Amino acid sequence: MIRLHWKDGRLMQGKRCMPIEVLPDHQWPGMYRVHYQGKISDLVNLTRAKDAAVALVEASLNALQKPRPFSPTRRGGKGKVSSAASARTPRPMSTRKRG
Repeated sequence: MIRLHWKDGRLMQGKRCMPIEVLPDHQWPGMYRVHYQGKISDLVNLTRAKDAAVALVEASLNALQKPRPFSPTRRGGKGKVSSAASARTPRPMSTRKRG
C-alpha cells in the first residue's frame, strides 16, 4: 500500500516529495489546476485537485511495481493443480463410437 500525505502544499511519500503540483489559477480565484508530467488539468476546486493529484501519483507508482506471475500450482495448494486450472486443459476426443 502506498502512503501519501500532504505537507505544506506538497504531496509526499514518506520524506520524498512527489513530482506533482496543485497550483491556484491566476484568472479564477478559488480554482486550481494540477500540474503533472508537463500537463495541466482543467479548473477544479482544491479538494478535487488534491484528489486527482493523489490518484495520478498512485497510478504511476502502481504501474512501476512488477506484477506477480500466475502459478496454477499455488492456487490449489501443496503443488496440486486446482480443478479449475485442470478443467481448462483440452482433452483428446474419444474415437470410440457410442451406440
